[in-house]
Amino acid sequence: MGKAARKMKKKQMQAEETAVRQENAHWEALLAEQMAAGEYTAAIDTLAKLIQGNDIQPEFMYDAAYAYFMTGDYERAGQWINNTLSYAPDHLSVRVLLARLLMIEEREDDGLAVLEFVLDKGGDSLTAAQRKEIEEALAFGGDVDREKARRDYPRIAAFLKWEAPPA
Repeated sequence: MGKAARKMKKKQMQAEETAVRQENAHWEALLAEQMAAGEYTAAIDTLAKLIQGNDIQPEFMYDAAYAYFMTGDYERAGQWINNTLSYAPDHLSVRVLLARLLMIEEREDDGLAVLEFVLDKGGDSLTAAQRKEIEEALAFGGDVDREKARRDYPRIAAFLKWEAPPA
């Protein structure tokens, strides 16, 4: 292959990559709209388009986990939670979602341990949305025993304003 042919091939590949990036940007914007509107089934379809376009990011994996969770497909939600944690082990929102999933599966202690971890690692950097998700997870988990929380989950106890946070 001559120099001119290589140059043409390179330009063609760059043009194709640009087209894919532009199409992915469209799907990313649509995904954000669908997630914000609670259109989770449509969001799952949009996520498939992003994956076909090789646009795989931890935040999209989290969106997939959340969308499956919200549609009641807990098995797939769990798979996408694992995918997200493989790429972004410090992703706190997906850990909160994991806690919610564990509580649905009646594994309250495991869910509380995950929330304790999130509160430990997230500290003051948790967003208002993450704090709301933690509150929802704790509310879904039923009545958290105050003494057990103080003893085994001090950050949860502090989050619920049952005692001062641990030093």
